[in-house]
Amino acid sequence: MNFISNFIAQITNLLNSEAFQNLLSIVATKNFLIGAVVTFLFIWFMRQIKQAKYKKGRVTDYDNQVRFVKRARLQSKPLMNKSEYEVFCVLEDRFHDTKRFRVFAQVNLGEFIKAEYDDAARRSFNSKRTDFLIIDQFGNPKIAIEYQGLGHYGNHSQKRDEVKRLCYQSAGIHFIEIIGTALAKNYSQVLIPEVDKLLYETTAKHVIV
Repeated sequence: MNFISNFIAQITNLLNSEAFQNLLSIVATKNFLIGAVVTFLFIWFMRQIKQAKYKKGRVTDYDNQVRFVKRARLQSKPLMNKSEYEVFCVLEDRFHDTKRFRVFAQVNLGEFIKAEYDDAARRSFNSKRTDFLIIDQFGNPKIAIEYQGLGHYGNHSQKRDEVKRLCYQSAGIHFIEIIGTALAKNYSQVLIPEVDKLLYETTAKHVIV
């Protein structure tokens, strides 16, 4: 019994000794450092996988754009629907014998409107399009025309139209909206008089026909 008691006492003293406690601290510190390194490497590896997947599907990456276009089956399509083309022809007929004005179709707002020092505003309208744009002989935008057909109003269309209206107003560009109910109207009699009124107006106006 004395032997056992002495052995237990020695073990107890060893466990409570400063040297043993220091050894435990070193082991714990090493384990912590090893765990920290493993955790860091795991997080870094998972991020690399996530970034690789993101880059693979990112449309802003030019290599992806080439890959996406190569794999797609592309077809041409009409620039305008039938009703829009009718309006375009009426506008072309109005300006075919003059060099003072020209009409273009499906123009991105970013091509004729700019936002000074405000990238968020630019990105809000840059890729939105106007159906028709009338410019003067110097290339300055004069009148933007939107054809709001019967099937125009859908998800977010009103908010999208509001953004464009604000752009035209702020940039000093006249804006004509052709509502779908005007399908039965004679565009040459309804639209052209409004266009002629605005060509020489200096204050931006919004007209609905």
